[in-house]
Amino acid sequence: YFPAMNQLTKTQIWIMNTGALLMLFALVANLFFPVFPPLTYPLLFLAGAMGFGCMQMLQRYEGKNFVIHRLRRLQILSDIMLILTGFFMLLPHMGVFYIPYIHLGTARNEWLIPLVIAALLQLYTVFRLPNELEKEQ
Repeated sequence: YFPAMNQLTKTQIWIMNTGALLMLFALVANLFFPVFPPLTYPLLFLAGAMGFGCMQMLQRYEGKNFVIHRLRRLQILSDIMLILTGFFMLLPHMGVFYIPYIHLGTARNEWLIPLVIAALLQLYTVFRLPNELEKEQ
């Protein structure tokens, strides 16, 4: 419990965890078990990213530590990149087959770029943020 961070309710935590599981399921199933219609996985990922990202954005830091504010901005950027990943996964199903200057060949994998950036930012902040919050106390 960190008093300077706005704590989420149990329902918000459930939505955030469900969103994370939906994103994980959609990615794994899209890559290894493509048995459902192709539009299913991008929609599941987008729904999970919206739930996870929106709940993570609701957590606010009310202190004055510059490092924690910077880490929160990186988390929010990561949430936006996750939602962008969901939209990039949907593009081939909407008739847009590539994004100029980002096209990675014929596999339609443009969504991997924001996904990797978001994952790296989340990984960085998930380890740094609790340490900085403990230092502040």
